[in-house]
Amino acid sequence: MINWNQLTAYELMKEENLADISSKGYLLRHKKSGAHIALVSNDDDNKVFSIAFRTPPSDETGVAHITEHTTLCGSAKYPLKDPFVDLVKGSLNTFLNAITYPDKTVYPLASYNNQDFKNLMDVYLDAVFNPMLLKEPMIFEQEGWHYELEDEEGELTINGVVYNEMKGAYSDPDGILYHEILKALYPDTAYRNDSGGNPRAIPNLTYEDYVAFYKKYYHPSNSYIYLYGDMDIEERLLYLDREYLSKYEMLEMDTAMKMQAPFSKTSELEGDYSVASDDSTDKSTYLSYSWVVADALDKKRLMAIEVLESALISSPGAPVVKALLDAGIGSDVYSDSNNGLRQASISVVAKGAEASEKDRFVSIVREVLEKQVREGINHDALLAAINSREFHFREADFGRFPKGLLYGLSAYDAWTVDEMQPFLFMNQLDIFAELKEEISTGYFEQIVKEQFLDNPHSAILVLKPNPGKSLREEEALQKSLQEYKQTLSQEQIRGIVEHTKALHEYQETPSDEKYKDCLPMLTRADLREKAMEFKNTEVFEDGIPIVHHEYDSNGIDYVTMLFSVEDLRPEDLSLYRMYLSLLSYMDTEHYDYNTLSNQINIYSGSIAFRPYSYTDSRTGKLMHKLAVKFKTLEENFDKTLELIDEIIYKTDFSDVKHLLELVRQSKSRLQSDLSSSGNSTASTRALSHFSEGYRLMEEMNGIAMYRAIVKMEKQLESDPQSFIDQIRYLHERVFAKDRLMISFTGKQDVFERALPILRKHLALLPDTSEKMTGGKLDFENVKEGFTDASQIQYVCRAGDFKAHGYQFSGYLRMLKMILSYDYLWTNVRVLGGAYGCFANFTREGEGYFVSYRDPNLSKTNTVFEGVPEYLKNFDPDERTMTGYVISTFGAVDTPMGAEAKGTRSMNAYLTGISYEQVQRERSEILHASAENIRALAPLVQSVLDDGYFCVVGNEKKIAEEKDLFTHIEKMCE
Repeated sequence: MINWNQLTAYELMKEENLADISSKGYLLRHKKSGAHIALVSNDDDNKVFSIAFRTPPSDETGVAHITEHTTLCGSAKYPLKDPFVDLVKGSLNTFLNAITYPDKTVYPLASYNNQDFKNLMDVYLDAVFNPMLLKEPMIFEQEGWHYELEDEEGELTINGVVYNEMKGAYSDPDGILYHEILKALYPDTAYRNDSGGNPRAIPNLTYEDYVAFYKKYYHPSNSYIYLYGDMDIEERLLYLDREYLSKYEMLEMDTAMKMQAPFSKTSELEGDYSVASDDSTDKSTYLSYSWVVADALDKKRLMAIEVLESALISSPGAPVVKALLDAGIGSDVYSDSNNGLRQASISVVAKGAEASEKDRFVSIVREVLEKQVREGINHDALLAAINSREFHFREADFGRFPKGLLYGLSAYDAWTVDEMQPFLFMNQLDIFAELKEEISTGYFEQIVKEQFLDNPHSAILVLKPNPGKSLREEEALQKSLQEYKQTLSQEQIRGIVEHTKALHEYQETPSDEKYKDCLPMLTRADLREKAMEFKNTEVFEDGIPIVHHEYDSNGIDYVTMLFSVEDLRPEDLSLYRMYLSLLSYMDTEHYDYNTLSNQINIYSGSIAFRPYSYTDSRTGKLMHKLAVKFKTLEENFDKTLELIDEIIYKTDFSDVKHLLELVRQSKSRLQSDLSSSGNSTASTRALSHFSEGYRLMEEMNGIAMYRAIVKMEKQLESDPQSFIDQIRYLHERVFAKDRLMISFTGKQDVFERALPILRKHLALLPDTSEKMTGGKLDFENVKEGFTDASQIQYVCRAGDFKAHGYQFSGYLRMLKMILSYDYLWTNVRVLGGAYGCFANFTREGEGYFVSYRDPNLSKTNTVFEGVPEYLKNFDPDERTMTGYVISTFGAVDTPMGAEAKGTRSMNAYLTGISYEQVQRERSEILHASAENIRALAPLVQSVLDDGYFCVVGNEKKIAEEKDLFTHIEKMCE
């Protein structure tokens, strides 16, 4: 029990039983400073802290975003250059970041370790309340923007981490569309301004305005402090008051987001986005129809809108999507919702359309919605959407993210609107029950009528492709910078040169030695020496191995059926990936694909068909499986397997029109992914030229897959039967008992009850299937540049260290952390201005370095080539070395729910990785010395010597540095 008599600095505003998440909620107000505090008390030892400030932007200079970056660049108590990175390097955190939203800025962290949690919390609190940014302008210049001039005769440029990050963001048409929709729907509010910053406006921000922004918003009276988990709440509250909040007086602050006044009629706007200078503009326009639909505090209405979004727009075969695709409008139709704003909104988007189709697009959307109101919305579609959301709410498994973090981020959506409502979204089960009761009452149809059909607070947006726009803007910027330079006196030019050198010296100079121990840190003795054990118990059913992982899964069965497909022909890999994307999205004997989707969501958490590959450490052979992954409540286990049977045995691939729709949708989405995740695109491509595993990824998810999809589309248009025959060839061969093994995660009694049901369904499988012809992959060492309309680059260098006789060890896990948060961070991010930079080394021998949203190309490659020399001279003190050990443990010991633990155990079973091997690597990390890291220099040199090189990015930059490449081509023709 909390002794409130000791907490006299606080006023208890509210207590709430949060039964749905097994917690108790307390809302407090700090009397002296006015700070708002929400406590979510429970037995979860993955503790979460966050502090948020309402930060509505008044322009597009990105001041909120730059402030978010710079608060973590040193503080009064921790006057280090980059304590955030030092925390990453020396913490067991399970989450550590900062996030700029359109209307608020949040600083969240999480840790299992109590002392680590306290340390992190103190660093973050000192960062937001006592930052060095108030005294050191170079922090602003490094993270925000600055003029850069290497010598007096050189070219004047602009650099800065946020500046380059947002150049990358403004290369993504989906991101541009998002901001254009906000401008259209909320023209009189701060939402019209991009809080992240527009690259054209960022250089307008002055240091003085930036400091003024910080002083205006970063005060306890405007703060929202969230604490979640199993902790000594009294101790934490007393600490908060003593160390920080008691030092401030309450201020009257008006930082709330203003409501947008309703429109009297629909707004219509046009915008554009850049494509490469020689790209076709045919079928490349975005059409969107958007509505403001609910207040941020209307919990039931918000969930009802989510349900309608799924039932009418986003689920396979949803009526709005189907009608638009049937009409030939767009290659991909999807929904986009904004539930975290003061007024929630939703959009229907047709991508790959023509501007001339706008009126027909709007007309079809409205006709479909009118029909839904008139004839009634499919009840199963509504139930499926509700059940799906309820399943995931009850499951509360957010992968590597702590659930307390997600609860907290969601809490801010209501809390920053109404100071009494931090817990609004933490109890949801009553809403799901209410909405199920409303299915047959006309409630949902009435919402469609009120919020969509009769709602003038809406916008229609046309976003057109503009060939070469980014190149022209870049040339115009260069011209304006040179014209500006010509207006400067020689003394002013010399001043910029000297300031550039001074900034680089500041960035290169380590933090003062006297402050190096100021950051609190754990010791190696605080680390758990023993690795988590695997749980693999093998049984056989009709010769099929079933591996049981006994973890408490809270009534949910997690199952993966793995069918061996090592005999796939290399030339069929992309077709095979497309085949998997068709399963559960085509009609079957008993269901059309929309009804099938509804059935899946009614009776399961999900059913997915995915490729899965791994290397068997005992043989060194790459193994390739078709994974059928599903999760379901125990009472729905039989029905879920019936649905899987329906997909496996009864899928009809004859609908050419729908096949073409799905292929075009895959093409559209992959094209967006390749550009927006250019670091993954570049690294996968570089690695695919020597690694079998990455070659599979490239053929199924990379540039090679995109080009294969283009051919599939043409094949379906000209000779559809040949495509269908190829799909059937695969479908008739991959499902058989002699190809199958099964992974099951759940308690022993649940597993025992599941076995007879499994046995019944496995009996339907044929014993064997005809083998495919297989084949061998061919490799070549090429240096490739892939151009698109990006304003930045993604640079990757890769190699195979096992081919040179080196082996994987725990020390390589440490090297990943050391390089990513020291050498590469300093040289690629801090000095180079890239938003991100990473290194990685795998058990299979793959090593690579890659940058993210990088203004440079050859300069970054030169940085990569300097890694071996850095390692030869690597000589940290014991404290720094201990920090690397701790951070590596933090990366290895990520939070895991039952599903993730089962997956980890199954991976060990498949790959032949023993517990002893994992423990040995863990001990290597725990007892690592600087000498162990220095010894890795030859291994890294071997990776670089291989010279596998790939760059994705700006067409002009790649052309200027063409000598680095053996091949240059457009990424997506």
